[in-house]
Amino acid sequence: MPDDSAAPPVAAEYATTIALPSVPSVGPPVVPAAAPVTARGFEDRYARRQALGEGGMGVVHLCEDKVIGREVAMKLMRVELAERPDARERFVREARIQGQLEHPAIVPVHSLGVAPDGAVYFTMKRIRGEPLDAVLAALGRRDARAERRYPRHRLLAAFGQVCLAMDFAHERGVVHRDLKPANIMLGDFGEVYVLDWGIAKVGSSVAAAPGAHAEPAAPQVVAPSPGTALGAVVGTPGYIAPELIALGAREADRRADVYALGAILYEILTYRPMLLGTSAAELLRAAVTAEVPPPSACAADIGPELDALWRRATDLDPALRYERARALHDELDAYLAGRRDAELRREAALRHAATAAEAAERAFADPGGGEAERERAIREVGRALALDPDNRHAMHTLVAVLTTAPRGLPSEAREALARDELRRLRLMSRVGIVAYSSIGVFAPLAVLMGVRSWVALVTPGALGFAAAGFCWGALRTKAARMWRKHAIMVLGCASIGAIALLYGPYLMVPGLLASHTMALLLAARGRERHAYLGLGCLAFLVPVVLQWTGVLPAYLIRREGITILPNMTYFEPLPASVALFVGAVASLVIPMLLVGRLRRSLDEADERGALQTWHLRKLVPDDAEADLPLSRTS
Repeated sequence: MPDDSAAPPVAAEYATTIALPSVPSVGPPVVPAAAPVTARGFEDRYARRQALGEGGMGVVHLCEDKVIGREVAMKLMRVELAERPDARERFVREARIQGQLEHPAIVPVHSLGVAPDGAVYFTMKRIRGEPLDAVLAALGRRDARAERRYPRHRLLAAFGQVCLAMDFAHERGVVHRDLKPANIMLGDFGEVYVLDWGIAKVGSSVAAAPGAHAEPAAPQVVAPSPGTALGAVVGTPGYIAPELIALGAREADRRADVYALGAILYEILTYRPMLLGTSAAELLRAAVTAEVPPPSACAADIGPELDALWRRATDLDPALRYERARALHDELDAYLAGRRDAELRREAALRHAATAAEAAERAFADPGGGEAERERAIREVGRALALDPDNRHAMHTLVAVLTTAPRGLPSEAREALARDELRRLRLMSRVGIVAYSSIGVFAPLAVLMGVRSWVALVTPGALGFAAAGFCWGALRTKAARMWRKHAIMVLGCASIGAIALLYGPYLMVPGLLASHTMALLLAARGRERHAYLGLGCLAFLVPVVLQWTGVLPAYLIRREGITILPNMTYFEPLPASVALFVGAVASLVIPMLLVGRLRRSLDEADERGALQTWHLRKLVPDDAEADLPLSRTS
């Protein structure tokens, strides 16, 4: 075992520190009377270096603690204040209060003593970082380095730690009374410290140690400058709660610190002070009378939630403020959690939007249409917009996909078109059953008119009933078969053309063929339209040719001329035949051409609609399509 007598003599140094009473784990700091101190051992332990800063009561130096081998910050009381008992006592109180508030955001105190020149000092942890006021000033200047190092969410998180530190102090009966950005330090590694407890107040309900002096009376707030010089002001104008201006600093409680926290929050959000004035008197007056615009009026990216937090923290009525700094922290933390979730959603949306753009580019470049990549692009766009509806990258990709037609329709879109075609065929078949069956009505009429040819009587009706039978079959099928449509068209045209056996090719056949062909053209696609048009023309031309060649009896009555309407109009044979033929062909072809053109436009619209429907369905998860209220079934 090593010999303790060989250890360095450090007991003499400890005599320089003021013995503190034991501090309970819960409760306010105890502020005993200042004990007599000596300067023995100071030079053996501390090597003073450069000054780090100064305040109204003391100067802070960087020192080396030679016993432990570390750097510490030493706050030395100003020499000119050393003879003032109230200043000396306040300096000692600051060290004791700060030393007993053991919290990560409060700088720990190592020792308290007297320097060789008689100045009272205390040492504390040496911290590195930047004061919040300097950070906010740099941000107000739009300094690029400050904007990179201190985004608003980081400052708000640091502010939340300050709120928790103050709640810790408040629960122990301590009110800071001088909270401001200059007294908040942001460390290099995420540390946050609340500094300068020199004018902190210990609550009157806190029991003091035997022999402890009562807290000195606080002066009225009549500061000539925004600083916190001893004997001039308790607090800093611009951060002092309005009630303290009228009631005096002795009345300060935790809600005064909450007001100061609200003023700091305003400055974090806007990079400008909450209250404006060129003198302390103007700032004090503004605290009571000024109409302060909300933070959102100064910065467009501030939401109403932060406005509400600030407004409640700085309410002129203390009873309406947050009762505890923790309550302010908790609401801010809930807001930041939501903002963090929103940021994560935006980041995820950007990733999905990038994936969608890449898939869309591959789809556009694929000679085969890139159906799989187009589907992936649509789904990724849907995910991006679900996470961030305002994502412009996803919207751009969506517009590009929707407006760039593929080289071929996707398989699902083709299936949708097939279902639509089947629905149209069934609709036409229902009408066709009635229309083709009605052709048989001409047979009884022909008998009454004196027709004696059974071929002429039976042929139109038989062909019409056959076409109606195919229409009936189309109603029961589950797919639009090409041969079924062609059979209906052929039998329908044949049944109408056979009416020429009764009434000739010029009287009824052209009009019936035109109506029949136009109706079937609405159910035709692509080259089918040309075939149906040719078939309709053929159904008219065959009876005409058969009549001209003498296979069928002549329909026209031949005397001195051709009688169209007996006793009313007379034409020469050749001109009348040409006029009737041209008129019949025109009445047949022109409507067919118009309907064919209309049908082609409808086909293009159907393809676009099917493609858009397919795109929109890809925006919806597969398991959600069954829940769509407007989903159609065949």
